[in-house]
Amino acid sequence: MAAMQQKARILVPRKQIKCNSSKIIRLEYRNCQSPSENFIKRCAPDGLFPADYNKYDAPCKKGSPAHVYLDLKVMDVDRVDDGIMEFSIQCYLIEQWLDERLNLSTYRNNDGVTTLFPTELTKHIWTPDVVFDNAKTGVLFSLSLPNTMVRVAPTGYLYRSTRYNLVIGCQMVFYYYPMDTQECFLKIALLSNPDDRAILYWAAEAKPPFKKTESIVFTNDIQPLKYQLLPPRPYTTKEIWTSGNYTYLYANFTFIRRISASLLNVYVPSTLVVFLSWISFWLDVGAVPARITLGVTSLLTLATQVVQARGGLPTISYMTAMDIWLFVCLLTVFSSLLEYAFSYQMYFINRKRLMPDKHEWEVIQPERFDYKKEDTRFRKTSRILVTQSSLSNPSRANEEMKKGTINCSGFFCLSECNLDSCCRRLFPITFGVFALTYWTYYLWLK
Repeated sequence: MAAMQQKARILVPRKQIKCNSSKIIRLEYRNCQSPSENFIKRCAPDGLFPADYNKYDAPCKKGSPAHVYLDLKVMDVDRVDDGIMEFSIQCYLIEQWLDERLNLSTYRNNDGVTTLFPTELTKHIWTPDVVFDNAKTGVLFSLSLPNTMVRVAPTGYLYRSTRYNLVIGCQMVFYYYPMDTQECFLKIALLSNPDDRAILYWAAEAKPPFKKTESIVFTNDIQPLKYQLLPPRPYTTKEIWTSGNYTYLYANFTFIRRISASLLNVYVPSTLVVFLSWISFWLDVGAVPARITLGVTSLLTLATQVVQARGGLPTISYMTAMDIWLFVCLLTVFSSLLEYAFSYQMYFINRKRLMPDKHEWEVIQPERFDYKKEDTRFRKTSRILVTQSSLSNPSRANEEMKKGTINCSGFFCLSECNLDSCCRRLFPITFGVFALTYWTYYLWLK
C-alpha cells in the first residue's frame, strides 16, 4: 500500500496539483484514499471557496435570512391506497438559492444558459436541508445514476433539481364514501435552519435574480384510476418549535372519487335485489317455500354486499354513505319478509274462521266441490282446506268467502290479500322517496 501511494505521488508532482479535480479525485480513490475537504478546495477554481467558508452555515446576511425558492414538477401519482391511507408520487423538486460567499464567476455564462456545477464540489457547499415532513417513505431516484444535479444560473444563483419517489400519508375521511373528496398534502420544510437563518418560499413568489415559475406543475395529464385529480394548490404556514420558527410549504392534492365503479358493483345490484324481494307480494300467501326462499336469498345477498363494500376501507368506527344505503336495502328486504309472516298469520286465522260449524257440516264428497285439478290452492290433506275458489255451496262460509273482506276495523283490514295489495304500493313509494332524498343530498347538497 505504501509503495502504491509513493508511486501516486511520483506520478502527480506537487507543481501540477492544480489540474482537473475529477481526475485527481479518481486517482486518490484508486489509491485507497478519500479526497479531503482541503484537497477539494485546492482543486477547485481559484477563489471559489473563501478561507472562512462553512458549508453548515446558511448563506444569510446580518438581519436577513437566506431565501430558498421551491417548485414541484409532478410526473405521476401512481397509487392512492384507501386501506392504509397513503398515496405515492414521483416528482422533481427544484430549489433556488443564492450563496454570495462563493465566487461563481467561473461557472456563470453570459449567454443565458445555466452551467453544470461539478458533482465533486456539490458536497462541499451549503445546500438546503429539505425534508418531507409527512412522508412515510421516500427514495432518491437512482436508476443508472443518482437523479440530482446542481447548476449555476447566469444571474449567479444556484439551482438544484432532484427526482424523488415519495409515499405520503393522508388522513382520509370516509363519511361521504363513495361520493367523498379527499384532501391530501405534501409538507415541505427545512430540517435545521429556522426562519432566522433560511426561509422557504414557493417559486411563484420569487423575485430577481431568481426565476419566477409556477409553484406546482403536472408534467402530463395525471388521472388515477379511482379518482379525479384536481390541479394542486400551494400555500404556506409557519410553526413554532423549540429551536425557532419554521416555514412549511404545503402542496395540496384534491382527489375526487369516481362513483361509476360503486354504481356498477354496489348500488345497481343492491337495488335489483330489493326489487326482487317485492315479487313476493304478487305470490299467493299459501306459496310458503317460494316466498320464504325469495326473502331469505335476498337478505343473504345484501349481507354479502355489506361485507364486500367495506373490504377496501380501513377499520373505521362510523357509518359511510354506502353503509346507509345498504342498511336501508337490508331493512327493506327484511320488512318484506316480516310482512309475509303477518300475512300468513292472517291467512291462517281467516281460514279457521271460514271453516263450517260442526252442526252445519255434512260429509262433503269430493264431487261436491267445484274445482279444477290445476288449482294449486286446493290441497288434499288429512283435513279438507276450504278456500274461496273451491266452495260453491251457498252456506255461511261460502257467502263470507265470496264477499272477499272479513272483519275490517278502521283503516286496517285483516285480509292477507289486502295487506299484500297495500305493500305492492307502499314499499316502492317508500324506497323511491328514500333514494331521491339520498342522491339529492350526497350529490348536490353536501
